[in-house]
Amino acid sequence: MGGLYINGLAFSGTAYDYSLGVPEVMLIKAECLARQQDAAGALALVNELRKNRLVTYAPLNSSTDVLTTVLEERRRELFYHGGLRLFDLKRLNRDSRFAQTLQRFADNGTTLKATLTANSPRYLMPFSPLIIANNPAIIQNPR
Repeated sequence: MGGLYINGLAFSGTAYDYSLGVPEVMLIKAECLARQQDAAGALALVNELRKNRLVTYAPLNSSTDVLTTVLEERRRELFYHGGLRLFDLKRLNRDSRFAQTLQRFADNGTTLKATLTANSPRYLMPFSPLIIANNPAIIQNPR
């Protein structure tokens, strides 16, 4: 009888963390600094975060693309933080340097028909007809 019980209700699956923490704020600031061409400031924040996370810590030196370094660290650090990857993909797809096409592969390595291109309208969920009926001013998301 493992699992999570709250008020007598059983919950299973992965529990995501939806809170805003210090590491996320540090990475947001590092990304802003990298976009403002302050490579030293951005790397200092990433190194401070890595120093407290890694057993065998080696500071990152000035790389050619600090923004890519910060975004890679963000992806590693915020791995199980409830949906942030989706928001990052939607946000970064606007920049052609970071746009990605997501694909699903079968066990034998063949590509399935499940692909999600950058800036696809499939990133948006359609509103329920009940929601639109209650507020006709809402415009349905394109599919």
